[in-house]
Amino acid sequence: MNLIQTKISPPQIGFIPLYRTQLKSPDFSSGNTKIASVIAPAGFGKSTLLVQWHQEAKQNKWICSWLSIDHSDNDPHRLLHYIIATLKQSLSAASISFECTQTDPSLPIESLLDKLIVELAELNQPTILFLDDAHLLSSKDAKKVISHLIHHTSPELNFVIASRENLDFELTRLNSQHLLKKIGAKQLSFSTKDVEHYFEKSATSLMKKDTHQLVLMTEGWPVAIALIKLALDSNQDASKILVNYSGCQIDIADYLEEIVFDAQPDALQLFMLTICHFDRFCLELCESIIINQNIKMLLSELIDKQLFIIPLDDEKNWFRFHHLFQDFLRQKAKKTTSVNIKKIISHAADWLERKQYVEEAINYLLEAELYQKAARLIEENAMKCIQIKGNFQQYTNWFFRLPEEEIEKHSIIRVFYALTCLYEKKLHEASRHIDIIKLWIQHNENIVSPGSVDEAYLNQVKMMIDWVHAMVTSCADQIDDSVTACEDWLAKFSFMPSEQVAALYCCLGFAFLSKYDFNQGYAAYLKSLHLSESIHNYYGMLYCFTLGGKLLATQGKLITANELYLKAQSCLDKSGETKEIFLEYITAHHRSELLWQQANIEEFCQTVSAYLDISSMPPSVELAMATAIAIARYHQMTDNVKMAHSKLIAIQDLALSRDLHRLYLFCSEEQIRLHLQLNELSQARHLLDHCETYYAQKFNLNVS
Repeated sequence: MNLIQTKISPPQIGFIPLYRTQLKSPDFSSGNTKIASVIAPAGFGKSTLLVQWHQEAKQNKWICSWLSIDHSDNDPHRLLHYIIATLKQSLSAASISFECTQTDPSLPIESLLDKLIVELAELNQPTILFLDDAHLLSSKDAKKVISHLIHHTSPELNFVIASRENLDFELTRLNSQHLLKKIGAKQLSFSTKDVEHYFEKSATSLMKKDTHQLVLMTEGWPVAIALIKLALDSNQDASKILVNYSGCQIDIADYLEEIVFDAQPDALQLFMLTICHFDRFCLELCESIIINQNIKMLLSELIDKQLFIIPLDDEKNWFRFHHLFQDFLRQKAKKTTSVNIKKIISHAADWLERKQYVEEAINYLLEAELYQKAARLIEENAMKCIQIKGNFQQYTNWFFRLPEEEIEKHSIIRVFYALTCLYEKKLHEASRHIDIIKLWIQHNENIVSPGSVDEAYLNQVKMMIDWVHAMVTSCADQIDDSVTACEDWLAKFSFMPSEQVAALYCCLGFAFLSKYDFNQGYAAYLKSLHLSESIHNYYGMLYCFTLGGKLLATQGKLITANELYLKAQSCLDKSGETKEIFLEYITAHHRSELLWQQANIEEFCQTVSAYLDISSMPPSVELAMATAIAIARYHQMTDNVKMAHSKLIAIQDLALSRDLHRLYLFCSEEQIRLHLQLNELSQARHLLDHCETYYAQKFNLNVS
């Protein structure tokens, strides 16, 4: 048999290789390792790593043999012939006989293997056999050759094996004895430091932010980084290339098509084109969308073949594709007539809804433009998304992705969008959508049939719009209107879901706080807290504890108020799914106010500092003004009284123009403090008289 010499020599690496200095060659000399496996998908630099280890081992005086496996090596006699040839070449033919060199196909392969094992044991020379591309061995007989050598050779013969697929060489015992060293895609992925080193060696410049973006976008996949480097060599605008780069780019797509996708059987190709539409998938989800197929076997094959599949949990129940591979598969699925994307998404959404993964279902339905089904799910889950989870950004995204005609059919979706605007302090936008819904109600009142489903839906919309209106009056500081609207709604609809009732009791509590009616405010607080706690609504509890802390702080009960503010912060941490900026904002604002009242200067500085970081992009005018108050206090504390005074004047004028009464009075209190600090008693007295008049006019209260 004529030998192909390139098969038994390490390959020449054509591009600039990146030697992973952190991945040292296995320490076979200690006896703690018999075999090192390097398992990863295509393009992760497995061959490059083996060449690196081969060089390091030779420098350390090891005898090293190399074999690049190809499809023809599935003939076990041919495979053994090449193994003997590479060992003979590296062990120096003059010193050995290798009677088994003539691998007669008529002889049993086991007897030839045993002869080789005996001769290697007699030589007693520490050797490492490097086997590259072991995934190309598909026949059982060829795999038995490697397995037999691994398990029966003396400790002097060690193995380094690279493969795109999990090894099928019966390695369980070696693994349990800790004689198997494993290197996977995670260790082979480029880090930011690796990328910087790689580009330095290739004399291609890359800014630090672009380096970080490159690693995120490619997930450290070496071949993608190498291809991007080639693109950068001809176009120096790195940011532009990185923004538009995906698995659909022709260089990446061609590589994945030729090297990865086309090498798979038809059934596995179709399976990948079906499940690629999901950002994560599990066995049960796959079974819900594909019938008459052995899905468990296909998923196992996907995992064993290392087809850019990444486990998302330790139990390996949920998986995802590498982002670039997913891009490639999705693009290919659009061109494949055998893949009905809308049908796949629809079936998957049904399963996700049953399993309570509703947000995922909605996102997939919107992406597939299955708007009718998406609108139904959004309407049914709006309360949970906004009132319990506080996920405003998610809901806003859904609202604007729905066509207007679907929103017209599901007016409650618009009601909850108005509520989202309200929570984000976009009062004008909330009022605009409330007016649209009121016009819809007027139009439909004249055409629905009494006792029909349409009438029941119309009544539900009316109830919801009254609920949102009550909250709008509270947020707009329309104190008397807020009390009336909240009490009327609670009298009519106290049987409604706890999160809705709790929200209005909380609004009522804030209204009574503004009227300095602490008893009724505290009663409303307790009712709201009880309802929120009963359904573990941390988002609602955050508001309740903030209200309770404000009530107590206003009465001078600072220690107890502080305890409630800390509970509010704890609820913010537990709410978990989303941390809207303005919630952190409110908590920090009340906390800084309390610390100022306690004269806790050190903690006040820390809180205000964090508060200013949070509020760098304030979500509303009111909160922006609250930030300015914190700044004013900071200037006051640092004896920059003039700056503090000018800030307060500006805030006060803006508060008057917008009828934000509490904010106006709060500014006045701060100014009185400043006048007293400067010993300006007459100015302080004049401002105090003005506050008394203002309170009497707005709230009919005597606060002298």
